[in-house]
Formats: sequence, structure tokens, C-alpha cells
Amino acid sequence: MNGIALADGSIHRINCDEKRAVIFDIDDTLVDTNYRTLHILQKAGKELHLNALIELEYPKVDFFCSVTVKNAGIKDPALLEKICGHFDPDPRKNTMYQSVWGKSFYSDPEELHFDHVMAGAPDFVNRIMKETDAKIIYVTGRSEEQQTQGTIEELAYYGFPGFNGDQSACASLVMKPQSYLGDDTSFKKAITIALQQTGVTILAAFDDSASNANMFRDIFPAKVLVVRPNRNVADTAKNRPGIEQITNYYLNATVDAKTGVRSVSSNEDQLTDMIQRAIRIDTDGSLI
Repeated sequence: MNGIALADGSIHRINCDEKRAVIFDIDDTLVDTNYRTLHILQKAGKELHLNALIELEYPKVDFFCSVTVKNAGIKDPALLEKICGHFDPDPRKNTMYQSVWGKSFYSDPEELHFDHVMAGAPDFVNRIMKETDAKIIYVTGRSEEQQTQGTIEELAYYGFPGFNGDQSACASLVMKPQSYLGDDTSFKKAITIALQQTGVTILAAFDDSASNANMFRDIFPAKVLVVRPNRNVADTAKNRPGIEQITNYYLNATVDAKTGVRSVSSNEDQLTDMIQRAIRIDTDGSLI
């Protein structure tokens, strides 16, 4: 694979230069990182002699480290800061990456081995690539310097196109370089605009982050699909109009607002409709 600079990122091209593309985030869009967090915090519990973390179980793990640690029963602000740090848009005040959890989660390639693939994700990514005749572009905030090889191995292990041995696959991997000081949303926006400026038409974008999904919705024409995979079925308040939400690539779980009753159903028809709509998007983002 050859790396080329593009909008402060590095693109690793595989096999093609297709001008129609579908963007996929990786963490919590294609793989479940809660298992990574679980392992990191259990290990931290042993190092810090905290039984609450040693005995932590998956159901208590949240997307946010601090919520997870609080779910485990740890409330001390100083200890929370040591374990999880906190995010701040000002890089000088952002302590998340220097925390016990952050140093492992964002920098240790060995921890990627604890991720679990999202249900149905490899099959769906392969399917949308083939049926739309588009390139798959994986755009991730993972560290280019420290996690590239681990990410390539993970994508290959789970059979994602570009890394599964299919020589006809058309894919690219874009990772965030250490020199980029902005947040993930600004990074992904810069990459996306740069791709558009090179003549790439984006057919759809899949990203679990509400901030990223909203950014995609703002910069894409209305007919371009923006999809937010989200295991927290009740978390829809942050989604702008025009963002679709799925639980995974097999099914959707919903919760009745009045009764709190949870139900699960296949989302095959919804996914098929997404692909058909993507097929019909022309180079200007309108429907053919």
C-alpha cells in the first residue's frame, strides 16, 4: 500500500481510484470497542488495586470512560481524572489521551485485539461496495503512527473489503496523524472536503458519533445517506433531521417511550433500501 498526504491525513489506497465512495468510521461503527475498554479498565483495576474495576462486567461499560468507572461505583473526582482524564477542545487542557485508559485505548495496538465486530458489519460493507460499485473509505480517528498495523490486521481478521484477500475490492484507509491537533470531527470534515475536491462523490457515510454524523449531514446534499450505528437505542436526541439510525447490521432494537418495553426486529429491508438509494445518487448528490 502506498501512503499519500491528504488534508493532514494519510490515505492507504488499495487497488483502485474509484470516484464514487462510501465512508465508514471504524470504532463503534464496525467494531464494538466496549470490550477494549472493559479489558483496559480491568487491567487498570489490578494495577491500582481497585476491586470495583477488576470485577467490572460488560453491561456496565459505556462509550464514555468516566461513565463506565462511575457505573463501577467509583466517584472520587481525582481518581476519575487519573483513570479517564477529560476531553477539552483545547489540546493544552485535554487530559484524556494521557489518562490510564486513554494511553491504552488510543495508543496500544495490542488492545485492538479485544474489539468485537459489530453484528453483520463485514457482510454489509462488502455488499454495499459491490452493489453500488463504489470505493469503501475507512476514515478513523485512530493514531496513524501507533495503530495502523493493528487496524489493518483487525480489518483483515473480520473480512472487511480491501483487507480480506478479495483482489477486486476497492478501498482506502485514512487515519489521523499525531501531528493533527484538532478533534475527530474537524479531522473527518477536512478529509471529506479534500475527497470531494478531488472529484469523489460520497454516496453515504456511516459514523456512530452524533457530532460526526451531524457534520456529514451539514456538508452533504440531502439525498446522500448519513447513518448513525448506535447500540444505545434511546439516544436519538442529538441526531439532526435526515440522519438514519441503526442498532447494527442485522437488527434494530427500539424502546417504547411510554412503557419502556424493548423490542428487536430485523432491519434487512431498511439496509436494502439504503443501498438502493445510494445506487441512485448521481455525481452531484441528486437522485438519478
